[in-house]
Amino acid sequence: TPSQGTGTTRISMPQPVNKDDSIRTILRKTLGSRCLVRNNGWWTYEFCHARHVGEFHLTTIVNPATGIMTDSKEDEHKLGL
Repeated sequence: TPSQGTGTTRISMPQPVNKDDSIRTILRKTLGSRCLVRNNGWWTYEFCHARHVGEFHLTTIVNPATGIMTDSKEDEHKLGL
C-alpha cells in the first residue's frame, strides 16, 4: 500500500513459518496479499494465493503525443479460483 505522501510502497515482512504449517498456511504467511508473476515468452502467468491463477499477454502501448508508455493486458484467461 503506498504510504501517504511519500511515493513509497510498504512491504510487510513474511511471518515465520513453522515446521508443522500446512502448504496453505505457508503460502499465506510468505505471500500475504502479493502475487507471483512470471513471464514466459508470449504469456505472463500470475498466481495470487486464495484469489486467482491466470495468464495474459502484456502489450506495451506508447502514446505518440506524450511518449508515455503504458501496459495493456490482452488475451486474459483465468485458470482457477
